[in-house]
Amino acid sequence: MCATRLPGARAILYVLPSNRAVTSGEVATLINGEYIYYVYGEIGYSDVFEQPHKTTFCVFLAKDLQHLSPCGKYNEAD
Repeated sequence: MCATRLPGARAILYVLPSNRAVTSGEVATLINGEYIYYVYGEIGYSDVFEQPHKTTFCVFLAKDLQHLSPCGKYNEAD
């Protein structure tokens, strides 16, 4: 669980475990565009009126391995 500074807020971050480093071959496939690395997730919360809301996000790593760009879908909030 990660801490937040908002009153009454609670945040939980789930990450898939990995005990290995990315290989140079895997990096090459990202740079040449054969593979695309996506990061996506969902944020759920209740507003001050206790109404539930959900925000989804999706970005992908550019071929230069330096920038994230938004996906064409899945970036939504209600």
